[in-house]
Amino acid sequence: MTTDDWLDFLEAASNIERSLRISPGAAQSKLREICASGVVRSRKEPYSFVARQPQGEGPPVRIEPSEWRQREIDVMTDSDGCKYWVDVSKIDLEHWLNQQTRSTAGGKQSRLVRLLAEMFPAGVPNRDDCPREPLRAELLKRNPSLKPLDLKTLKTAIETCNRVVGNARNTSVSD
Repeated sequence: MTTDDWLDFLEAASNIERSLRISPGAAQSKLREICASGVVRSRKEPYSFVARQPQGEGPPVRIEPSEWRQREIDVMTDSDGCKYWVDVSKIDLEHWLNQQTRSTAGGKQSRLVRLLAEMFPAGVPNRDDCPREPLRAELLKRNPSLKPLDLKTLKTAIETCNRVVGNARNTSVSD
């Protein structure tokens, strides 16, 4: 693979954030997860600072998926005080993103989740802060094609949205 075939970890996370419409933290967590699964290949290159400038200290080496399951390599400092630049395979990431967007392209749930993520980038608040009947009315106002929209369908979409953005505690529907 050439250097054009690799993306910096933060750039790759930013691509996930934009494509899935999730928070930066959720995108970084998701990227670590898919690297740990082996779906997206990754590599690391040690670096240190020389005269306040980062300087690579060797060729990039492959990161085994099992290594991701043990630590967050993109933010770690090893026992020698070394930090790492982390890159991920651009081809693997594009393939994974295409699968994600294809699987969420249609259907009421995916439309609801996308709309909720747009309205609440940090996750849907709990029912005390965001009563579900007014939320339901607002969703139908914004997208009439969601009719009929029952509270059970809304609850499932809220759970999915909050799971994706890392706010799984606010899923209650009843008012």
